[in-house]
Amino acid sequence: MKKINPVLAVVYGLIGLFLVSGLFFIFSLVYSSLETMSIKGLDARAREFKGQEEKFLKLEATYKEWHDMERIFSLFKKDYLIRFDDYPAFRNELQEIFGRNSLQLIKSTHKYRNMFLDIRRVSIDLQVKGTYTDLKRFISEIESKAEMIIFDNLTLTRQESGEQVLAKITMEVYFVK
Repeated sequence: MKKINPVLAVVYGLIGLFLVSGLFFIFSLVYSSLETMSIKGLDARAREFKGQEEKFLKLEATYKEWHDMERIFSLFKKDYLIRFDDYPAFRNELQEIFGRNSLQLIKSTHKYRNMFLDIRRVSIDLQVKGTYTDLKRFISEIESKAEMIIFDNLTLTRQESGEQVLAKITMEVYFVK
């Protein structure tokens, strides 16, 4: 067997060690780059997922609002609209309010219009005569009612008799069938 020169063996050993450490260095660079790319990818996916989650939560809240809308609308109809079956009673109550407020009803016309679903609007044109104070009490009494009664138009004309005014009133009253 041939003898290996010890210096040459050390040199070959150091070169081998240098090559092995170079390979580990390259491997660690590649691993670190892959890990960084993987972390950035995961971060991007996490942000995308977070955005989708926020959109879903908003959509879920909107769905719950729409789902609850039927109950809210039902309560609104119950609390603020008059049942159309009670329309004759409403007309009688209106007459009583005229009497309580010393107003003389001269003319009354009613126009019916179906709105949507089971809602009906009745436009009431009135001509009443009385004092300004009586008219003010009438308007205040109507406005204090919980039902949805809207004064659409009010025109006052002073009468020759002095204190008396002629009022032309347009009201909209909403009923549910």
